[in-house]
Amino acid sequence: MPALAWPLGWGVYVFVVGWSVIIISQTLDMTQFLNSLPSSILQAFGIERFNVPGGDRRLAALYYLTVNVFSTGLIVAAIFAMFVAPGLIAREVDRGTIDTLLARPLSRRAYVFTRFIFYLGMTAALATSTVAAMALAIGAVGGFTVPWNGLASAAALFGLAALAFGSIGLAVSAWRLSTGAGTAAVAVVLAFMFVLNLAASAVPWLEGPSRLSFYTYWKPVELVIREQVGWDAPLVYAGVAVGFTALAIEIFARRDIA
Repeated sequence: MPALAWPLGWGVYVFVVGWSVIIISQTLDMTQFLNSLPSSILQAFGIERFNVPGGDRRLAALYYLTVNVFSTGLIVAAIFAMFVAPGLIAREVDRGTIDTLLARPLSRRAYVFTRFIFYLGMTAALATSTVAAMALAIGAVGGFTVPWNGLASAAALFGLAALAFGSIGLAVSAWRLSTGAGTAAVAVVLAFMFVLNLAASAVPWLEGPSRLSFYTYWKPVELVIREQVGWDAPLVYAGVAVGFTALAIEIFARRDIA
């Protein structure tokens, strides 16, 4: 199944990036480059400006890895959701095999729930591959101390974000009975959230509305380097995931499939 390639492919990508960063950090002091990164660009992706002390190669490598991997974390989570979640319900409708599936002793609600459980497993594998790949790069390749708590926290939040985006795709695909509609909905939501976050960084009065954006709660530096987890981010992502999954279950249960 194509979905199974996601955790493996993402894990390989993270390890390759990590290996490259570690190798570069052993021959080049990256602190000057890191400290020159524009704050506005970093903020657009939820990355905090972090001044790395000169000569601290481990911290420089860890920060550089955080910027490279987790700055695109929400985008990767959304793309994963776009390509996997909507088709879990609507693909059988697209193929015309939904009646055969529902003819079995399986209710519509149970059917959607099993689809969500499968997606939950794939998301957990994606998050786990992130921790494993970064740990291998930092520890095995670099020989540095691995910030297990920070990596686990960032990967868990990354997984919750994928669940939140996926639940939106599930709900829309259940409503429209279309994989394409669910995929488009996730893309639109991601674009809206990114633009809102970008605008809020320049327009003070948008700070309140920006709470609707997942980027407001996406703080990789705080998670990975400071190893601090705020209560709001897991609550928001998990709340969206549970709410939209429940909505998908009810929509599909009442939807006329004929």
